[in-house]
Amino acid sequence: MPKPPAIAAAVLLFLVSACGLPGPGETVPTADERQTSEQQEQNEDGPVPGAEEPVSSPEPEPVAPGGPGGPGEPEPAGEPGEAGEAEPPEPAAEDEVPGEAAEYMAALAAADDPERMREGLSLTAEDSTAHTYLRHFVQVFSAWDSAGHTYPGSSLTPTEEGFELCQEEAEGPVCADFTRFTAEDGLITGFLVNGADPGKRLVSGSGVAASSEGVDVHLLTAYQGVTDDVLVVTAEFTTVDNVDLDLFGATYTAPDGREYRAEEAVGEYDLDAGAATQTALFFTGPEVGGDLSVTGCLEECFALVDLDFPVK
Repeated sequence: MPKPPAIAAAVLLFLVSACGLPGPGETVPTADERQTSEQQEQNEDGPVPGAEEPVSSPEPEPVAPGGPGGPGEPEPAGEPGEAGEAEPPEPAAEDEVPGEAAEYMAALAAADDPERMREGLSLTAEDSTAHTYLRHFVQVFSAWDSAGHTYPGSSLTPTEEGFELCQEEAEGPVCADFTRFTAEDGLITGFLVNGADPGKRLVSGSGVAASSEGVDVHLLTAYQGVTDDVLVVTAEFTTVDNVDLDLFGATYTAPDGREYRAEEAVGEYDLDAGAATQTALFFTGPEVGGDLSVTGCLEECFALVDLDFPVK
């Protein structure tokens, strides 16, 4: 006997709700769709107890060029003045030559006119290297002039850093460069000769004197040249009686104890009573700071003159 339609519908509805069967008009999902749906439900409900969460692997750090221990990449250079980079040194300013230097050098070059040279002393500071240096050459060329030998004037050429002075000698011109002039209150105080400080080779003999048998000597200056190492000592001799000075026999004992004999002597040898002479004595090699000895005879050699004095 067939079931009534109402009972059949009720049975069908029960099966759909109890067994998950699709109802009328619904599509049956495939196996892949059912699996995807289950995974979505698990994600919404949270991880399954006991299951491990996936751990992400750290990204590898970059390796320096050359492998482990190799040189790293150079850091980019910063702008000048930034920390870690020194600023490039500024070019040194060129030494300025004082305006008075040209007039001073013109006086120094006037070897043929010692009085013109002496006028240049007014351009220098008292007791300075520049003053003693010029005074020394005033004395040297004055001695030559008084002996009747006038030296020719020196040639003077301006350079980028100072001046070149050349003195004509028998063997040819002797030249020296004068640079690094210093001045104070408009007066020249010093300079370099061929890059050396002449002040270390100069002696200003103020107050140095000796006496013997009425003959007196006063040390004027001394200078060991930068260009030739020749020591030139200038001195003034005065006498009460007639005297014959042995200037060529003068000897110089250097600070190291070595003795040198004068190679050149300029000045008057025979002095009349009450007369005076300025001399220049030349020695090759020794430094300043030693002792000078000059001998002589009074008229008819009835008394010997023996003069010893320090050159310092």
